[in-house]
Amino acid sequence: MMLWRSPLNTLRRIRVVPLVFLLGVGWPAAPATAQEGPAAAPEHSAHVWMGAGGNPLPFRSDEELMEFMRTAKMGSLKIVGTGINLPRTAILEKDGVRMKVIFRDVDESKDIFRGANGTTELFYRDSYLFEVAAFELSRLLGLDFVPPAILRNYSGQKGSVQVWIENAINDGERIHKKINPPDLDRWKLGLRQMHAWDALIYNIDRNEGNILYGPDWKLWSIDHTRTFRRFNELKDPKLVTGCDRTFWEKLHSVNDGTIRTHLKPYLQKYEIDGLLSRRERLVALLQKLIDEQGEDKVLFTLR
Repeated sequence: MMLWRSPLNTLRRIRVVPLVFLLGVGWPAAPATAQEGPAAAPEHSAHVWMGAGGNPLPFRSDEELMEFMRTAKMGSLKIVGTGINLPRTAILEKDGVRMKVIFRDVDESKDIFRGANGTTELFYRDSYLFEVAAFELSRLLGLDFVPPAILRNYSGQKGSVQVWIENAINDGERIHKKINPPDLDRWKLGLRQMHAWDALIYNIDRNEGNILYGPDWKLWSIDHTRTFRRFNELKDPKLVTGCDRTFWEKLHSVNDGTIRTHLKPYLQKYEIDGLLSRRERLVALLQKLIDEQGEDKVLFTLR
């Protein structure tokens, strides 16, 4: 299959509006022109993480949080009770700080996968590595709705460790209990951004159980073990109706080399190739929507 490429000059001619904060958390602004060479992931996060006892954790940045996740003592694993891959939770503890995390160790690959509904998929992968890849990519692209995730061994078993969102409900619970978010407009914008994200990473497993809402109704996108397919086309492009302005700017300004450098530890070359091709298609789709509907109908600011 040939890769579709949009002209580079087209990307460079696009004018990007000033950066704004996403859901109250903004990464440092970058110029609209492409970056030269690998760039470090954003360091600061204004989100206040909660510990296992319900108290705020003392971390001032995601880097401090992730260092704790790498070095803290990890307690016994307990099956969550949901998810076909049996994800398990544990308590990390160090210097009196306790935090709940979720551990995933699924790592399955098949040349041809046949689903229960009769569908087939080539080059199928279901891997904990994608959890960390999703977090790293979300940071590069100015998003803050994927909880921090790292790689870690537990009793000799390789897997991913990700922050547990305390006191959250999933979208299925919200629907079952007939609970409406207090700010419907913001909620709808968050879902629109999630659809653009899922199209980019080719998420084949988005469902009501992996859309979470914290006590402040912040949307969290979790469970990315079935993403980053090799396909060049977007996943469900008809669902893409717009995106946050910061995400739009980052789609242009973060270059291929930066993405490859950050994702190489987690993705195969062909998976990165597919992602980069989908990025170009997503940019072209969003630009088409802007041309047809106007920028204010397509680009928005999540506060």
